[in-house]
Amino acid sequence: PDNMLLPGDGIYATWATINHQTYPSATSIGIRPTFGLTERIVETHIFDFDENIYSKPITVQFVEKIRDQETFDNLPTLIAQITQDVSESRIILQEHGGPTFA
Repeated sequence: PDNMLLPGDGIYATWATINHQTYPSATSIGIRPTFGLTERIVETHIFDFDENIYSKPITVQFVEKIRDQETFDNLPTLIAQITQDVSESRIILQEHGGPTFA
């Protein structure tokens, strides 16, 4: 919505709350330039989570920015960076007093 404020484009360590339960997560804000897209979107990856929540509202709390949005040369390089982003997000969230998780 026009009245919503978002942090700048990039990758963030975040907490996602669904049905009063909070989970560690990483959130991407941007246009997904590796795929040549132009629509700005917000995508949150909830760690170790396997439920269909597409029709449920969630709240995302931004903890720390990990990096700016980047364009990658190929999909394997992007996947490797996402893996690194998730690992870094887990460490950041643990350091900010979050629950213990591997």
